Amino acid sequence: MLFNRFFKQPKPNKFGYTPVYYDERKIERERKIKEAGLTKDEYIRTDSFDFKSKYAKEVELKRNQSLDKFRSQGNSKSNRMLLIILILIFGIIYVQFTL
Repeated sequence: MLFNRFFKQPKPNKFGYTPVYYDERKIERERKIKEAGLTKDEYIRTDSFDFKSKYAKEVELKRNQSLDKFRSQGNSKSNRMLLIILILIFGIIYVQFTL
């Protein structure tokens, strides 16, 4: 009994903290919906705020296209260099074994 009590570790204190996430955009959007007297579905259907997302999608698409073009050029250069190196290695090996 004495050893049981002597080696027993105390349990840590538990706190009941739950983190709160505060989203200013969401609250502002809900306030505007209430002021306009619309439901959330009606507000989402309007295209008043959709311009920004459309523009962002277009910019992202153009960026991805230019990155794909850049990557394909890099890949072709890399493949060409690999082919040249392999030809040189096989050429050196061929010369070594034929002499």
